[in-house]
Amino acid sequence: MSFFEFLYRNGIWISMLLLPFGILLLVSFIKNVIRLRAENEIVSVSLLEQQEIEFPESGRVVLCIEGPLFTRRFAGVDFRLSTGDGTPVKGRTTWFHARSSGFTRVRMEMRIFELPMPGRYTLLLVGSGEPRPKDHEHRIVFMRPHLAQMVIAILGIILSSWICIGSLVLFLLRVLSPEAAQ
Repeated sequence: MSFFEFLYRNGIWISMLLLPFGILLLVSFIKNVIRLRAENEIVSVSLLEQQEIEFPESGRVVLCIEGPLFTRRFAGVDFRLSTGDGTPVKGRTTWFHARSSGFTRVRMEMRIFELPMPGRYTLLLVGSGEPRPKDHEHRIVFMRPHLAQMVIAILGIILSSWICIGSLVLFLLRVLSPEAAQ
């Protein structure tokens, strides 16, 4: 008996074991994605041309912009970060502008900065222009880098979805087969 014959013959039992396992994995990976976003957020500030920000630790931080879907408010804006004494903080544009969005809001990674020490920093938005009436809907969020963890979680969601769909297909093949009607 080949592997596929065995799988087809015992499809109902195999699918009954795999479906709950796939659902459990799917829920777990979705919770992990939500947890990663909340747990890696350092500080969220309103949209001002210049402001002071307190960072509790040194190291790499990711500057993200957040606002309503399809917003153009950040177009042409350059972000500069400097220490309390005015020394510019080394930063670069992200290679992959990771986005997360809901039904009404979107968050996108823009720049990565390397903070030399914890403390107060000054954030300057060059080219932001005059304040606009809907600026209160926009935020600037600093997060710890977590792109690799997010990619692993998304791959886990895809794999667990395949397990769920595959077990449902296997179950339906066995239940709706002519042999099952006998």
